[in-house]
Amino acid sequence: MKNTVVMLPKIGSYVVAAQISRSDAWVAMFDEVDDITTMNHGNYRVDNGGNIELIAGEKAVLKNAQTSVKDILNDLLAELKTATMGPYNFTPAVVLKLEEINLKVNQLFKE
Repeated sequence: MKNTVVMLPKIGSYVVAAQISRSDAWVAMFDEVDDITTMNHGNYRVDNGGNIELIAGEKAVLKNAQTSVKDILNDLLAELKTATMGPYNFTPAVVLKLEEINLKVNQLFKE
């Protein structure tokens, strides 16, 4: 099912159904979308609010021409691990937790 888009009409919206046989029909048009699911070399879903959810077991990529979310999170976590706040540093337990979070970020994002 490559290059497939499935749109679900919102409950209560107007729907036009076209009958293709005595027992089969398909939705030809509707006025409000509740959910869009697209499958194009991987599965992801765009909900009515524009949120994107990666469904497949692949790593996610969220970036623009200047940077990526992965780079931003990696930079933030690296900075936090060495940060000092006046005379205080993070405890070794906190640094370990930051490293665990960094590992999860790298497991989630491809680039």
